Formats: sequence, structure tokens, C-alpha cells
Amino acid sequence: IGLHSHSHPVRFDLLNYNQQLYEYHTNQKILNQISKKNIYSMSHPCGRYNKHTIKVLKKLNIKLGFRSNNHIKKVKSIFEVPRIDHTEILKKIISKK
Repeated sequence: IGLHSHSHPVRFDLLNYNQQLYEYHTNQKILNQISKKNIYSMSHPCGRYNKHTIKVLKKLNIKLGFRSNNHIKKVKSIFEVPRIDHTEILKKIISKK
């Protein structure tokens, strides 16, 4: 279980620091209440983030973050680990039919 934002803005990279803090903090509070556990991972909505995002994640004590742009192999930080997005898997399944 990990954070993914509260309202899932498609262009998360256009949000300022306070907007991002609200999105992730609200999401974190809800998930912590439901799971009765602290949440320490996240995935960037639509693979988009900006310079404020890393600061917000550190403030919220997030330990690991994933981005969906898997074609970029270089891992810049623990908040930018590439992952395969569900849309990539669907494309592969559909193309085999």
C-alpha cells in the first residue's frame, strides 16, 4: 500500500509545494487510518512530479517512491525508482491478440 495523491491530479508536476503537501498528506492520513499502519511508499500520479515533490515526500517520512516512466533507467533517488505501469502491461496484452 502506498500513497498516490488524494484527488489524483493528472498534472501533478504543475502543483506547488503546498498543493502537493495537501494531496499526499490527506492521502496518507486516510490510508494510515484504514490500514492502522504508517505508509512509507508512494507512486507518482501519471509519473509526473517536480522539485517540490521530493521535499514533500521527505517531510511526510516516505521511504520509497516509484515513477511509471520505466524507459528512463537511471535512478536519481529513492523517490524515483522506475516501475512498469499498468498501461504498459495492457498494451502488451492487447498487441498479442
